[in-house]
Parts: sequence; C-alpha cells; structure tokens
Amino acid sequence: RYVSLIIFPGIIFLLIFTEDLLTFVFGEESLASLDVMRLLLIACYINCVRIPYSSQIIATGHLKIAFFMNLQILIVNAILNILFIPEEFMGYKMLGLGPKGAALTFLIAITIHLFLVIIYTNKISGSIFYKGI
Repeated sequence: RYVSLIIFPGIIFLLIFTEDLLTFVFGEESLASLDVMRLLLIACYINCVRIPYSSQIIATGHLKIAFFMNLQILIVNAILNILFIPEEFMGYKMLGLGPKGAALTFLIAITIHLFLVIIYTNKISGSIFYKGI
C-alpha cells in the first residue's frame, strides 16, 4: 500500500509529461520511443506493487514456489518476445513490433507474475491484495 502511495503520483506525472521529458533530456529524435517509455512506466508501477508479494513468498520459506513462478514468467516472456519483437522467426512471420514489442511483453509478463504472486501469497499466508491505489 505504501509503495503504491509513493510511486503512483510519480508514475502519473511521468506518464503525463513523457513527451516533454524525452524531448528535454534526449532531444527531438527520442520521441520515437515515446510509446516504449509509457509502457515501461506502467510496467515499473506494476513491478513495484509485485515485489513485496514476491518477497513475502521467499521470506516465508517457499523458495520452490518462487522459483517455479519465476521460471514460468521467464518462459512466457521468452515466447512472447519471439512472437512480438522480430519481423520473422525461422521462416514464420511474427508481429515485428521491435522495441515496443519488448516493452509490451515485459508488461504482460510481470502483470501475469503479479497475479500469480498475489494468489500464492493469499494461499500461503492469508494476505489479501490491497485494492486502494
């Protein structure tokens, strides 16, 4: 809850002023990565919410569960990267989204991981997900 209260306003600020920030820091040519930065900002927020739950699983001694959840997400991320990033893979046409595809696959993977971690944390320790910010 507190992580969310601290991170959320900063993420919203950065999402609103992403274009201005990129232009100021990196110049006009960086605007091509505007969508990528926005996706990664959302992923950053989700990751900040996910980490305390993941740490709780590890702290309670359920290392195998944490390992297999991380392994599942690694596999999901690798498969999605193959589908989203290249134009072609082993003769098959893929989505060809490039860097935007990489950011999108990361966002999808950590969102799936967030849901898995919340479910297992609830089963292990009875912790419930705080539904506020």
